[in-house]
Amino acid sequence: MLYIVLKFSIMKKNQIILLTLLFANSFLFGQDIPTQLNEAIRLQEQYKESVALQKFDNIIRKDPENMIALQHASYLYSIEGERKKTETEKRSYFAIAKKYAEKALSLETENAENHYNLALALGKISLLSGSEEKLRYAKQIKSEAEVAIKINPKHAPSFHVLGRLNREIANMSSIKVMAAKALFGGVPENCTFEKAENYFIKAIANRPNYILYYYDAALNASYMNKNAEAKKYIEKALSLPMLTPDDPYRVQDCKALLKKLN
Repeated sequence: MLYIVLKFSIMKKNQIILLTLLFANSFLFGQDIPTQLNEAIRLQEQYKESVALQKFDNIIRKDPENMIALQHASYLYSIEGERKKTETEKRSYFAIAKKYAEKALSLETENAENHYNLALALGKISLLSGSEEKLRYAKQIKSEAEVAIKINPKHAPSFHVLGRLNREIANMSSIKVMAAKALFGGVPENCTFEKAENYFIKAIANRPNYILYYYDAALNASYMNKNAEAKKYIEKALSLPMLTPDDPYRVQDCKALLKKLN
């Protein structure tokens, strides 16, 4: 009888310990995500982007509807995808960027970053496509970037997206644009280098220390035969500190464009 009582007591004690551990693990799991999220954001702000992306992916595996993790991961998949060597790898990364952006948007529509991330992912996908195929994405890219600016009128990356969109379409032949209209319809109308210039100016005004914006503004100015203006943008770009892992390549692009203009 005493043996039975002792055995029951031990079983009861073990159950209590097990329940306590389960509760503790559940509590720690709930605390773990905010901690990981803060760490991932910190790493991204330090431009340690590949490590940050791994952490955001871990969070999404645990919490598939974590809007902040989805938002940051979408952006980083677009950025990291651009750095991949093969088109297959790039397409894979951009497809995930698009998927995460769409998921984040389904969770929060009134968020400028979510709309921008979708525009960015579609823009990256379109760059791997032919001229006519690029125009198939153009209307949605334009729409998403414009919504982002409506939500946040100082959203520099969305102004940059619109600048590039106008420049790319303005630089296409009218025959290709007309063919794309016939195939896809809904192609943005009246895209010009002048509109692109205006968007790049706004992007720079809202993020004045970003080398890429000056390079794209300079390239656009060169298409307009405004070589003196293009040189000013390049000189400014070359005076800025390099912040991102891509900036050394952007500086090389700036120097190559400057050489062409001289």
